[in-house]
Amino acid sequence: MNTKIIIDARIIGTGTGDYTEGILNELQKLDHENEYIVVLDPSVQWHVSAPNFTEYRSKNTNRNHMFFIRGNLNLAWELYKLKGDIFWGSFQHIPFLYFKRKTVLTVHDLTQVRMANPKKKAEKKEQWQNDKKAVIKDKIRKLPFSLIPQKILIALLNFFSFKVSVWRSKHIFTPSNYVKKDVIDYFKLPESKVSVTVNGGVILEKTEVAKPVGKLIGKEFLLYVGTDFAHKNLNILVDTLEIIKDKKPNLNLVFAGRKDRNYTTVQNEAKELGLEDRVHVLGFVSSGEKVWLFENAKLYIFPSLSEGFGIPPLEAMAYKLPVVASNRTAIPEVCGDAAVYFNPTDKNDIAKKILSTIDNEELKSKLIKNGLERNKLFSWEDSARVVKKVLDSVAE
Repeated sequence: MNTKIIIDARIIGTGTGDYTEGILNELQKLDHENEYIVVLDPSVQWHVSAPNFTEYRSKNTNRNHMFFIRGNLNLAWELYKLKGDIFWGSFQHIPFLYFKRKTVLTVHDLTQVRMANPKKKAEKKEQWQNDKKAVIKDKIRKLPFSLIPQKILIALLNFFSFKVSVWRSKHIFTPSNYVKKDVIDYFKLPESKVSVTVNGGVILEKTEVAKPVGKLIGKEFLLYVGTDFAHKNLNILVDTLEIIKDKKPNLNLVFAGRKDRNYTTVQNEAKELGLEDRVHVLGFVSSGEKVWLFENAKLYIFPSLSEGFGIPPLEAMAYKLPVVASNRTAIPEVCGDAAVYFNPTDKNDIAKKILSTIDNEELKSKLIKNGLERNKLFSWEDSARVVKKVLDSVAE
């Protein structure tokens, strides 16, 4: 049976989009019968490679995929025009104006319904003072949602963009067993409706030439690479550095990733504690600089409060960098015996685990060995097979 499957893959090009990209790469090798239309963000560089896969460049970027009426209305209209038999929302969203019955959904985690990240009054005031025109423009762009109080808005968005999507879907994919159980419990779903499709492990086939980050040459540092969302819990690392600064007077803390408002709070806190010369917020770094950071850091530190999977620790393991990580949500499931764990809300416990690991060469060697093996356990191909099996069953 030849089925026409539409996949919303506009998230490709972001960290979470690695999931969609990895599965699509393998799905193109596995399925040569069904017809696929891959909906992409206009700017994304990824391309299809199989003859039964077609690209469709949406007019709706991944930024307005769930938060605006315009995005929901326009995307639904585009999907109707594409006339698919099945729709797969690979980033936990089905347009609430798209009423086709055969839909499947990937739920990466339940962070958005458990942990809001509203702007504080001080942040709003600072933004207004810095650029009034930008604030006004942003409010106009988000009409009518910008007229609604933020707490109510978050509740409405979660209901219409997320919960309704889950309830309408014929099947749900999750990246870990932790999220599978969480979704089943939260939405009261039968276990048969949810399948695990893990992220692939990070296996380095080509090593880009390392490019030194000048101000860090010769320095000892802990490394975090990734986004700065509130649930990533980055501020506690600054407090931890304050605790261990006397025992480790030369140890630095390095953050790499696109700077946003939460990274600003990290810098402000470092300044308040007199640690601004030892806390380095680099912002976006090149591939070569990232390689150098992984190769020269003492430990990779991952204090997140909520993860549906957690690729960054696996990436560190691929670079033979020992990992010290949060013991919350899916992180222990993914990292297994290849990480030292701490309570991410207890800065004293984090400090204790850093100090007991950083100079323990025997432990670090064990973590490195286990980390390389850990990455081999996760396969994009296995996940693509699960996706194909579910899509075929939904088509029947």
